[in-house]
Formats: sequence, structure tokens, C-alpha cells
Amino acid sequence: MPDIRTDDIPDTATRVRVGGKTYLSAASARADLELYPYLREREITADCGPIPLHMKTGGGHIVRWTAWSDGQIVRGRIDRPADLPSRLSATEDLVGHLIREAAPWREGDARPVSDRWMRWLDATGASDEQVSLTVDERAVGPDRIATRLVGLTRYTVHCSDGTSDAVWVLREQVSLPDEPSGPRRTFGGGAMRARTSVLDDETAALAAFAALDDHRPPVVTSTDAAPALGTTPAALRQAISRAHKNDSGPYSESVGRTNWYVMEDLREMWNSRPGHGPGRGHTRTAG
Repeated sequence: MPDIRTDDIPDTATRVRVGGKTYLSAASARADLELYPYLREREITADCGPIPLHMKTGGGHIVRWTAWSDGQIVRGRIDRPADLPSRLSATEDLVGHLIREAAPWREGDARPVSDRWMRWLDATGASDEQVSLTVDERAVGPDRIATRLVGLTRYTVHCSDGTSDAVWVLREQVSLPDEPSGPRRTFGGGAMRARTSVLDDETAALAAFAALDDHRPPVVTSTDAAPALGTTPAALRQAISRAHKNDSGPYSESVGRTNWYVMEDLREMWNSRPGHGPGRGHTRTAG
């Protein structure tokens, strides 16, 4: 539903989003809007009919995401009911991978992730098996080691209708710890770059893993990256500086006086410069 005014919230609304918070009724949303008038300046949307099927909670019982009957998953705060719906308890981790696949999201965003998770409602169980995992490392300073993990995991979901679903999760993550430590060999938060794909076909999953498992260095300097981008280190550093002035610069970690980047981030920044990229007289140079 499009952005609306406070007075236009339907009485029968079952999902109202005000900025980054979701309410389960028009009355609860209006109460907060009356109590905190500044909320009226935020985006307000309302839907009639959808009901929450599952709420994933985190530390302190904060709701991390909510799965809805219309196929949407909404991240962020919610006006909680007395009893939390929990119809995806057996597959929370797997649904989390679907959410990561659709990332990045703004808090409060809602979009259909995939209707496949609706088959997992009331699943009786789920198991996972690591198919492949590779770790590539690069020392970037005393006791500072960057790692790139590429992992493929097979999940089996035992659905409520007695059938089973097989799903493959492909993850890539580049990490460079802020403090001196050993190499990171497990997936988790705080990564320089991370991406997730969820696949239903084993052949496609194995092929996707093979394509990523190319043993590229986890991180590079601008000097490393420039030849692969068809430019000079000085020109690349100038482009990075301009991108940061526009709040679109690639993420980096500094070790001593050296800035370290993920090559894919530099490539995306380089190819997205104004006047460059496909269709604008610019040919991408293979890395």
C-alpha cells in the first residue's frame, strides 16, 4: 500500500508500518502517533488482511523479523502480541539465509523473499550437512590475517505434509579482524563483504560453488587492483576518494598506513562511475 497520512490508516489494518516499526492494528499505530507526533513525519503504510505467522526474537526478546501470511518478511521492531506466533521454529536458520540472500534491507522494509518458506510452516524438523568449505588467507600485518570463506551447506526440511525439501545454501564471506588475532574460519557478523544464495537444485549449487571457489586473495590494495581494472594506482585512488565524497566509496580496513579492500567492491565502484559502465562507451576489463 502506498505512503499514507495518519488519518488514512484503515480501521481494519492488520499491519501498519511507521518508519522502522510495525504495528498489528490501526489502534496501536494511532496511539503511538498521538503520543509521539514526530512519527507522523515518517513513512506510513498500511495493509488489511495479512497476519504474522512467525516472529524471530533475539537478545532481550527483541523481534528480529516477522513472517507474514502474504509472503512478506519484515525486519525490525514490532508491536508484539502477548503470544508470539512460531510456525517456522524448525527452519529459523534457513529462513535467515533467505533474508540474507535478499539483503541489504533497510529496517522496516518488507518484500516477498521467496514463497518457498511458506512450505516450511509447521515443519517437523530440519537438518544440515556441510558439503564443501574452503578458506583462503592473506597476511596483511603482524598477527593480522584476512580470510575469505566459501561454503556450501545442504539443508533437509521435513515438511508438515510428510514430504522433504532439499535446499543448498552457498555463502561467501571476507573478514579482516579489527584486532590482531588468528584467521577467521567460521561465518558470522562483522564481515567486510558477505553474500548468500539459496538454491533448490544440487547441480546448480555445485556449479555456483565451483565458480566462487577460485582462491582469489581475500583483500587487495589499490596497487594490487589497478591492473585488473585497466587503470593506474593513482587513478584508482582518485576514484576511491571521489566516491567517498559522495558517500559511495568502497569499504576498507586500515592496517598501518595501508588500506585493504575487497576486489569485488572496487570493481563495482570503478564500473559504476558517472559516464562509465555498459552502454556508455566503456568496456569492463576482466579481472
